[in-house]
Amino acid sequence: MWLTFLVSGNLLVLYLLMILVSTITTFFGPAEASMIPFLVPKSQLLAANGLFSLTTNAAFRVGFRVVRAVRHRRRRPTDADPAGRGALLRRPPSSA
Repeated sequence: MWLTFLVSGNLLVLYLLMILVSTITTFFGPAEASMIPFLVPKSQLLAANGLFSLTTNAAFRVGFRVVRAVRHRRRRPTDADPAGRGALLRRPPSSA
């Protein structure tokens, strides 16, 4: 989890990493999709394109769920914070 350590608490590094990933994806995404007609017969092209789109979207969905589970695991509730919300979401004590 070296990447989590690198990015945690540093928003600028996270933005730079996302820009890098998006730039690389801009080049290999279309190239990947354009290879499908060369790899499958013309009669199966529609199914192959659909399967390509399905697996791409499923990978994003699974990836977001994994990240959510990892984040949830790292942020365990404590006795001082039983809801696990963190100091920023707690309300200050009322002075009534």
